[in-house]
Parts: sequence; C-alpha cells; structure tokens
Amino acid sequence: MADLIIRKIPEDLRNQFKALCASKGSNMREEIIKFMKQAVEKATRKD
Repeated sequence: MADLIIRKIPEDLRNQFKALCASKGSNMREEIIKFMKQAVEKATRKD
C-alpha cells in the first residue's frame, strides 16, 4: 500500500473528524479510504 500525507488540515476539522470516526467505531484511515473509493466509483460510474 502507498502512503498519503496531508498537511495543513485545520486542527478543529481534524479533531471533529477523528471524533466522528471514533463514534462510528472506525478510524480516520478507514474512513478516508471509504471516501476515496466512493469518489472514484462515482466518477467512473456509467449511468
């Protein structure tokens, strides 16, 4: 797997996202991968 580093994320946004992930029993890595998969599927979907 490749690494992805994202810099300069607003601290409040990061903290809110981390808390949201925890409330879902997940972590930021898992949720970001889900988001990326959904974005790619949506962009490549043929209607």
